[in-house]
Amino acid sequence: SIPGSKFSYLTPANTNGRAAFQGVDIEQQFLDGVRAFIVQVGANVIYDRNGNTVTKATMPIFCGGGDNLENAVKLIANGLATAQDKLGEKNHECAVVMITYAGNEEVYTNGREGGKERVWMDALEYKLNQLKSSTEYRVYTEEVLSTTTLKDVAGKIIFKVNTNSSVQNYYLDPNAKLPALFSRWN
Repeated sequence: SIPGSKFSYLTPANTNGRAAFQGVDIEQQFLDGVRAFIVQVGANVIYDRNGNTVTKATMPIFCGGGDNLENAVKLIANGLATAQDKLGEKNHECAVVMITYAGNEEVYTNGREGGKERVWMDALEYKLNQLKSSTEYRVYTEEVLSTTTLKDVAGKIIFKVNTNSSVQNYYLDPNAKLPALFSRWN
């Protein structure tokens, strides 16, 4: 069992009193013992001229006051760093970030199928690859297996992506080697 918080980023400070689920920010939640964080995000994607390649993507947090997934992960990574400093080398603290689909306004162009869900998956693939390329985000990049231990993931963030439909996973590049577990949300 991993203690978690629902829609972890949504506090009165960043939602203007709308849809607030948590009373304190992510860093304080981590210090209070939360290790699983649900972050609901949309997608903004810029494609190349042909509409085939993502050249830039952001994943804004639903009702998050203009913030994005990258900033939330950074706050969780900071919480992990604080825990490691306080608890020392034998610390096996880790975090799980559950990413859920919040919808978006973009539609996929140039005749490619998938619409909004495809755009979201394109943004997700782009953003996860970006996050895993920088050590500051503490992303666990190995495959999670039944033999994976807390010692293996100590100081790292594990991503779990909740998809909404059976076709969403088919929009991912099968060779992408994304640092995430995928499961059907509903």
